[in-house]
Amino acid sequence: MSKLTLYPRLYPLVSTRQQGFTLIEIIIGMVVLTIVMVIASSFISTQAIRTADPAIRIRAAELGQAMMSEITTKAFDEVNVVDGGRIRCGENGTTCTTTVANCTGVIPTYVEEGVGNRQAFDDVDDYHCLTLQGNNLYTASPTLDNLYDGFEVEVTVLPDSTTAMNASNVKRISVTVTAPNGEQFTFARQRYNY
Repeated sequence: MSKLTLYPRLYPLVSTRQQGFTLIEIIIGMVVLTIVMVIASSFISTQAIRTADPAIRIRAAELGQAMMSEITTKAFDEVNVVDGGRIRCGENGTTCTTTVANCTGVIPTYVEEGVGNRQAFDDVDDYHCLTLQGNNLYTASPTLDNLYDGFEVEVTVLPDSTTAMNASNVKRISVTVTAPNGEQFTFARQRYNY
């Protein structure tokens, strides 16, 4: 006599049939799981690409600000440098340096200090039409050599006629940083003849 017949209340419904998943159910489950994984990975991959954008923008902003700071520490004009700052250009019969607006096909004005010798630049006009790329951006620190690979900087320094002052007394410095992804960032500042 079995326990089931002796104690029917303890074993109410015992099935002798085995339970589990069929092969078709397992295959359908794997297909659904694969589709969900493909959709999830496509969302993750697009977000991974976008996570690099803020880092590139930060480096571009740092690079533009550093270049702008370097330029604005220089004298307003070559005349101001030659005279030691006692006479400003535009005073006592002196004239300010004039620059060509379009840099295409123009020999940069920094030839007076030597092509490519940024350490010898002594006034803001020396930076007009300057273009730097990659490792030429920062030569002072070897640790920064690979930090700006793919970046490009273009500088223009032109008289600014948008102010109420005489255009020869104000120069507009524009630094355009092009990131490796092609995005451009422009930084501009006015430099006054003081």
